[in-house]
Amino acid sequence: MVLSDTDKHLLELMDEIIEAYPKIFNTEEGVYELTNGRCVPRVTQVIHSCIHNEGLMRWANYIGYKRQSYTKTLEAAANVGIYCHQYINEYIEQSKIPNIYASMDAPLESFNAYLSFAKWFNDIKNLATVKPLRNEYSLLCKYFGGTLDGLYDINGRMYVVDYKTSNHVNFNYCLQVAAYDFMLEYLEDIHTDGYIILQLSKVNPSFNEFSLHKYDPTHKEFMTYCRTAFLTMALWYYYMSVINIQYKTLKWEGKKEDG
Repeated sequence: MVLSDTDKHLLELMDEIIEAYPKIFNTEEGVYELTNGRCVPRVTQVIHSCIHNEGLMRWANYIGYKRQSYTKTLEAAANVGIYCHQYINEYIEQSKIPNIYASMDAPLESFNAYLSFAKWFNDIKNLATVKPLRNEYSLLCKYFGGTLDGLYDINGRMYVVDYKTSNHVNFNYCLQVAAYDFMLEYLEDIHTDGYIILQLSKVNPSFNEFSLHKYDPTHKEFMTYCRTAFLTMALWYYYMSVINIQYKTLKWEGKKEDG
């Protein structure tokens, strides 16, 4: 695996923390557990802890203004993505159209998002040779873990594909796919040719495709920065976890005046 000096240093610093604090994370924190019993954070967990999403805060305020439950609304939005991914998995793995009536809990938006994916998949098959290589694929390295939506061979080039049912696309998603790209190379020596962030409409069969290609020097530089940025965030997450542990056990020095 070819790494920049900066990325190597970031991994070395995380290795030092892992050696000093092998049990830094526990299973109650919604993390992944390695075969040796050590836990690592999720990619999305690292990103969400580091980046303040102003749009999400405005949305939460809007939900509150409408006197709707923020938690329930957030869960409903998450369910759309969960069922959509399930439908896509059935379509790719079993070559069958999912049964919308299989679960009464499945929102209609999930099926609409699946139809948006099917339109993208069929459209691209009419223009290129397409082969799914990985689907809903778990990636777990010694530093963090996550689930890759898809890895596709498109005309002989490999692309990390991430499905999104959110209404807006931002650079957070580029950091996420950069982390998956890193793990593919780190764990399996798979060198991809780019990323595709696929925004799927929940209203009608339509999509927005955001593609990054490593053969484009500008795109490649951006993806390199995304990788380094995510590894920096992962290191920050480790440091903050150590600080939290030390703070809880710290013996304070000083005096307290009665007043």
